[in-house]
Amino acid sequence: MTRRIAWVLSLVLLGASPAMAQVWPNEPAGSANVFDCTMAHLLCNGLLTDNYNTTGLNASPPSAFSVVSGSDASELVSPPSALVSKIAQGQLTGGTELTRYLGTNRREIYVGIDWRTNLGFQGRTVGNKMVLIRGPGVNHVFLFGNSSLVNGQAPLIFAHNTGAPSYPGFSENHACPAFALGEACYPNVGPGILHVGPPWQKLEFYLRSSTTSTSRDGIVRAWIDGVPALNYTNLNVAPNGFDNVTWSETWDGSPCCTFVTSADGWQHWIGHWRISFPNCPSGCAPTGGGGTAPPPPPPPLPPNKPTNLRVQ
Repeated sequence: MTRRIAWVLSLVLLGASPAMAQVWPNEPAGSANVFDCTMAHLLCNGLLTDNYNTTGLNASPPSAFSVVSGSDASELVSPPSALVSKIAQGQLTGGTELTRYLGTNRREIYVGIDWRTNLGFQGRTVGNKMVLIRGPGVNHVFLFGNSSLVNGQAPLIFAHNTGAPSYPGFSENHACPAFALGEACYPNVGPGILHVGPPWQKLEFYLRSSTTSTSRDGIVRAWIDGVPALNYTNLNVAPNGFDNVTWSETWDGSPCCTFVTSADGWQHWIGHWRISFPNCPSGCAPTGGGGTAPPPPPPPLPPNKPTNLRVQ
């Protein structure tokens, strides 16, 4: 009996069950979960902020909006519910910007997302933004490729969102200098390839802040279906920590980004979304993972204008 009590207590102290470790295999042990959404509700019962009313939950008809509910029994983590963010054929605007404000600044963060596109997804030549992990003054982003898809495939890329960040030294990050105004980090420890359409892919991200804006000791890691894709340990990353995670495609009609969508439009499907704080001390309680409403978010951020940067 004593051994059994000790074993149960050890699981509680780790903060994650063996089953959860299998679902999100690269979430650091001992992480405090602060957001875990099955997407059965478009805004996760109010825990996500819809910055531009793209879900239209309070409007009619909801079909006129670019975020709708979807169902797919093949979804990996919590089938069949899913969120579908879409842009219609021939349109230059669409999609969404959904933010989970964290209510605090943390120097380490883990994000897991179960994701796929529709079969007709083609992608913009200037990049296909997906997950933005933000902190004061900085705006880091993971992208689905930054050029035309080849045979429906493109690499997962980590980069600054737009332009030179407000901290000096970020534009001098030579670890992955594909973009002149900041780093563009390509897969360096595995194939790191994303693909169009089903099957679903499980994306995992881990970021740790650099000590300062110029110290180049920040960490960025990413996995696709549990397989390492990116592992950079010498970057300038959010020196003041991370305070929100946002999904945004930036399909906002910017003049730089003219494109023509296919017959059934382009769609991103999100089946599950998880955020955790690694190495969270005992006083760091989850903020909303169990359905508790978060603190009031700051005012919505302006649209993330896509940049016209591409690798030559």
